[in-house]
Amino acid sequence: MVERCRTRPIAHVAAEMGISRACASKWVNRYRRHGELGLVDRSSVPHHQPTATPSEVLVLIEQLRRTHKWSASRIAFELAQAGTAITRRTVSRHLAELERALAWIVHRGNRRLRYIGTIKNDAWLHTRAAALNLRRLINLGLTHTNGTWHLAPAGT
Repeated sequence: MVERCRTRPIAHVAAEMGISRACASKWVNRYRRHGELGLVDRSSVPHHQPTATPSEVLVLIEQLRRTHKWSASRIAFELAQAGTAITRRTVSRHLAELERALAWIVHRGNRRLRYIGTIKNDAWLHTRAAALNLRRLINLGLTHTNGTWHLAPAGT
């Protein structure tokens, strides 16, 4: 495609190939800027997430769940009372991530991953294995002591 675009308009080459002119322009410009490395598939993961829940809040969620066994609704309420605005759904999502990450770590022990079908389980395992959940938890202070996994309190 890049070779064709050297002598002919990008729009004509794109029409022949059945792709949009914008897509063809993107690939041609990547090739011109970066050579063949520009044609390699790129990750679509964002470089940063400005609206991500701060790690301090994640540690608080985990601590409240572990120490008080509160529901996501109660944790969201208590955090709101303490001045941290967070929705119940966000708390619920983070608790699910935490539980799945811990279940992944200790899946050979007492914890079992819920069976939701081969395809869905495989997709979940591939996604989680490639994701940064474990690294994120370790960065938050996940430790393994006396056969149990726990997050260190914030500020330690």
